[in-house]
Amino acid sequence: MESTVAPPSASPLQGSLPLWVLLEALPTAALLTDRDLRVTYRNELAARLAERSPPPETAAARPGDLLQCVHAVQSLEGCGSSPPCLECPVRQAAEQVLDGRSILQREVQVQRSGGPLVFLLSGSPLALEGEVFALLLIQDVTALHRLRGLIPICSSCKKIRKDDDAWEVLEAYLERHSHAEFTHGLCPDCRRELYPRREDPTTPSPK
Repeated sequence: MESTVAPPSASPLQGSLPLWVLLEALPTAALLTDRDLRVTYRNELAARLAERSPPPETAAARPGDLLQCVHAVQSLEGCGSSPPCLECPVRQAAEQVLDGRSILQREVQVQRSGGPLVFLLSGSPLALEGEVFALLLIQDVTALHRLRGLIPICSSCKKIRKDDDAWEVLEAYLERHSHAEFTHGLCPDCRRELYPRREDPTTPSPK
């Protein structure tokens, strides 16, 4: 079946339809950046990483702009213009790829106003029309990191205090923040405490 869509006219993938179709078919977000770290192409999954993103043809579109990094949002000049950008792991990874070194599933955090975005970043250099680009693949694993950090728990009943100061039973909290599901049973200590005669028939019945 022939594709009915085409890459942006400003993209280096214009005229490379098979490669562009392959990148759109990837089950992960993909960005293509030039040596100035400007995003010249992003697939549909990359566009979904942020609720608001400038189109890839926009001059200001660098990875931090598309990922809604707080440092890019707070700066009038966008991604790459504030002091923390010098230590940006995404920028460092893209520069490494542009130097000809591939990376595989490097864990990266991008700070956003709604909370950090955690993802695995892979990248390889890609030569197109005599120019080298950085192909970056982004796998969002934010949900897998929600249980990291300090969790306020009651030392008596073991309920968890939520952000709104309400308390939630441990099982509900873990099910809401992970893919875990619980089955219920009794450990040996609790079984002996709750059903002493079942464990030891000589135990006198409570009066």
